[in-house]
Amino acid sequence: MTSTLAHYIVSVDSGGTYIKAGVFTPSGERLSLARLPSVTVARPGGHVELDLDALWGACATAVRLAVEQAGVAPEEIDVIGFAGQGKGLYAVDAAGQPVGPAITSADSRADAIASRWRREGVTARVRAITGQGVFGSQPTALLAWLKSADPAAYSSIRWLLTMKDYLVLRATGRAVSDASNMSGNGLLRLDTLSYDPRILAELGIEEAQAWLPPMLTGTDLVGTLTQEAAAALGCSTSTRVASGLFDVNAAALAAGCTDESTLCVITGTAGVGVYASAELPPPGSVALTSAYCLPGLYLVEEGSNSSVGVLEWVRSTLFPEGLEYTVEFRSLPLDVRTRCTNEYERLEALAQSSHESEVVFLPYLAGDGGTGRAAGCWIGLTTTDGRAELARAAYEGVAFAHRRLVDRLLSARRTPPDRIRLAGGGARSPLWSQMLADCLASPVEVSAEEELGLAGTALAAATAADLTTLDGWDRPTLSHGDTDVGRTVSPSPERITHMALGYRRFCRAVAALESWDSVEDDGATAPVTPEKSEIR
Repeated sequence: MTSTLAHYIVSVDSGGTYIKAGVFTPSGERLSLARLPSVTVARPGGHVELDLDALWGACATAVRLAVEQAGVAPEEIDVIGFAGQGKGLYAVDAAGQPVGPAITSADSRADAIASRWRREGVTARVRAITGQGVFGSQPTALLAWLKSADPAAYSSIRWLLTMKDYLVLRATGRAVSDASNMSGNGLLRLDTLSYDPRILAELGIEEAQAWLPPMLTGTDLVGTLTQEAAAALGCSTSTRVASGLFDVNAAALAAGCTDESTLCVITGTAGVGVYASAELPPPGSVALTSAYCLPGLYLVEEGSNSSVGVLEWVRSTLFPEGLEYTVEFRSLPLDVRTRCTNEYERLEALAQSSHESEVVFLPYLAGDGGTGRAAGCWIGLTTTDGRAELARAAYEGVAFAHRRLVDRLLSARRTPPDRIRLAGGGARSPLWSQMLADCLASPVEVSAEEELGLAGTALAAATAADLTTLDGWDRPTLSHGDTDVGRTVSPSPERITHMALGYRRFCRAVAALESWDSVEDDGATAPVTPEKSEIR
């Protein structure tokens, strides 16, 4: 007798700000969305950590909520796929238990190690194998830090995983990874997409070669849910589990990055600029090149830990009391205030109302993604600048940071792209979308799909389950190479000059502060003591 059960797909996108889950139909329609705050904890010294049991708990809650919202039965969930933030350190022991808290990609404790490797020429030798640099946020540098800081924990590692790999482990009991994550982590020989022991040997952590998990593709099946996982997720033990994707891969897939013609700017907790290419970029020309989920293609990437997620810090820091009853917001016209339904809309309205200012904001609260650490600050303040001007400068500063990513990508290409497409949290902001177009002096296509990571992960999982193919969904938002564009934002001629001047100031400020936290005692004049001061 033929089964009449529906075949629904559950997709999970685990990032630095939220963990999200959604239920999709086999044709690509999203039926539900559940979103929970991430469980990361920031501590002094650049430590940004994650309790992995709490991560799994948040994942399980999000999936249960999404399934309940969709109104589907557990046995109708055919397949589940996971995407997660790349880089960081997610290590487990032989029993599958976490080796301490996970270290996320926003962590900077290993930056000094990565800097030393660059100075000593180690990074250049590794780049010749992996096609990318070595950064403090990658598991290699973090492993080197752990080896020195906690040898006992280091020696207890059995599997070196990624964020989404840990979720797959909890779901199936199997430790596996995929090429998109392992290449993005700098652990693969890029031309063959295989592990190469020379990489870890160059970095002085050759014993970690034994900890690398079996590698699948993002469209492979790992197995089915364990009984414990099925109960936690509100699914069935017959639900299949796909290997999953690096979250940038998933978002790029849903954004329509299928060749070099489209350059996509993906915004969120972190910001990335990406395009797909059949050719590797010139050595050393871009920060990251990883395996793409579309066969025969690489994903060429520039990224930063600082993106539109910084605006939440700006809002809570400038307006801890909330914007609704502040003098600044209440001074706005009534019709403007009435249209604002949440704090983010109020912040945007206030920023839009501010006067022309020369204030520059560096959004690099978690580093600039380059070789330095420009950090974050407002520069150029005068007595006429208030909180509204600081807010507007923050919006502009985040736009400038993304132009830096785009500029670095363009410098590695022989020809410019046909289009620049914006996706992620920044796409939901009319003000910020316009600022990006003005900053780039180019039209920007704004993706109609708000949850690209979920959509791309669902498509890969559906492909793994033979419900479709990577180019098989008819839904316009995910059609192969022809993503539905919600709107196109054209640059404003009168704002291009202002943004160009602001960008030059921004770049000067970044250069001036790039090594601010690396100051050593170089014999500089000691500070004047009060008794020596000439001030009377």
